[in-house]
Amino acid sequence: MISSKELTNKEKYNSIIINFREDIPTTVLSQQIEKVSHDYKTIVSLNSIYSIDENVYIIPGDETLLNNLKKSSLNKYIDYIEPNYIYKALAKYSNFFQVPLAHEKWNLSNIHLDKNIGEISKKKITIAVIDTGVNKVSGLQKIKLISGYDFVNNKNYSYDDNGHGTHVAKVIMQTVNDSEVFNKIRIMPLKVLSKTGEGLTSDIADAVRYAADNGADIINMSLGGKSKSKILENAINYAYGKGVVIIAAAGNNNHNTASYPARYQKVISVSALDTTGNKASYSNFGAQVDISAPGNSNNSTNFQKKIDLNTENIIFQRLEGTSIAAAHVTGVAALIKAANYQKVNDVFQILIKSSRKINQDPFNYFGVGHLDAEKAVQIAFNQEIILEESFSWFNNFYSLSLGFWIDTQAVNYLFKIYMLITSYLLVLLLFRTYSFIFSFSFNLGVILGSSGIFFLKGVYFFDLPQWPFRILGSSFLDLENSIRGTTTLNPFIVSFLLSYCFSAIFVQLYGWKNFIVGINIGIAGFLLVHATFFPKVWGIYSVDISRLFLIINAFFNIRLAYLISTRQKLEYLIKN
Repeated sequence: MISSKELTNKEKYNSIIINFREDIPTTVLSQQIEKVSHDYKTIVSLNSIYSIDENVYIIPGDETLLNNLKKSSLNKYIDYIEPNYIYKALAKYSNFFQVPLAHEKWNLSNIHLDKNIGEISKKKITIAVIDTGVNKVSGLQKIKLISGYDFVNNKNYSYDDNGHGTHVAKVIMQTVNDSEVFNKIRIMPLKVLSKTGEGLTSDIADAVRYAADNGADIINMSLGGKSKSKILENAINYAYGKGVVIIAAAGNNNHNTASYPARYQKVISVSALDTTGNKASYSNFGAQVDISAPGNSNNSTNFQKKIDLNTENIIFQRLEGTSIAAAHVTGVAALIKAANYQKVNDVFQILIKSSRKINQDPFNYFGVGHLDAEKAVQIAFNQEIILEESFSWFNNFYSLSLGFWIDTQAVNYLFKIYMLITSYLLVLLLFRTYSFIFSFSFNLGVILGSSGIFFLKGVYFFDLPQWPFRILGSSFLDLENSIRGTTTLNPFIVSFLLSYCFSAIFVQLYGWKNFIVGINIGIAGFLLVHATFFPKVWGIYSVDISRLFLIINAFFNIRLAYLISTRQKLEYLIKN
């Protein structure tokens, strides 16, 4: 469970972004920069040489200065003012090892890429790795590093002083795993994270635009943070508009939603799998997670070679995280691009169509499913017709003013509506009197018994625990399923005996006749829809027996509701 401190904790920042309007004259821009410098006794500087066209300037400051700037006369000359958040590399390092573990390429086996795919490449592919930089270490010596830039130090790219970006690039190329495609890959190193693995959203945004303007086909961002950044979102939209595939890590906080920038609409958000194919314990999940890929590097060759500064000996550090998962998806995207798929949506569709679907994923751990490189390449190589479908069709609802997102994989609204309709049809078909149908308590009972307040089940508030919404969005009988994250019904909970005891107690103690009638009818609707569409009951392995079990219990619930609605005294109910 997330602590109250985490709920209110935002990404830290020590500088502020001022984005001046592009239509203001140069003289007015200079006057306003000078005025801000004078009024607040500080220095206003251009973020980088690649920020000139966007008029993005940076000023050191905290929340107090941010609020003062937003209230000042500066507002008429700007598009926005926002914090310059500090994002981090999304990797987890475990203890140092003197030697690597056994050579087990579980990650390649997991995505069905433990053998060469074949010769399919038709064009060169440029991958921009927006990270700590990339060095030509073992495994990358044959790769061409094209001209990049160091946005941390504002100079031509030099080297990776952290190692994270280099490791991400190695995983990307390990995933490509095809000699012809490998030779056509170009890596564009864009350094936005410092030696500590931290970097500014203004630098990341500049790097995204640089990549888009300099021929990048794919952008990998194995980095992120908890706070939304307008400058970064604008840059991502710009790159997407120029046909760049953008892939980012979902985050390593085990939160029920993706981090930024993976959270943005036009970014493929990647969660991490462990060696068993389950969600890695650290991986974010839920809203805006699009696909999953290997991220846990246990028993693999995913080690970072480093120098112990005290002894100067070579040591190995195990690296894992959604950073690695995003790198795998980037490698497969490169293989798809190499088959001459130029449109971003084509790459999206192949990833969707080729992914291994997960039947039970109520918390949306995996998005559209597990990454399957072999199938993706087969689809790309065969030039199969791709159905037009959105990667996350609920993206159309992304910009909701209330600040919540709905995960389409969390709730199947259609079946919930069926349950409500079935419940009310039972009333109309089987009951002689309908006087109770207009009471609030009856309708509340029907809703809680059949569908629950189901739309709440898919509501996500960023950084808030999602379990309260799942409980409120669950019906009487699927509370346990919501907590356990399964769709298989518990035979003891769906049994008529539980409904009978519940009804007898509440009618006797509180006289909630209409409510109890409603909840039993709702339960009957719930059971009948399950019996029709997904009759899965724990411990009953025959579908026909499960279906019969659910129908019988639904009948008894209808009978119980009928008796309560037509008899005033509880004694009659108990005797019969």
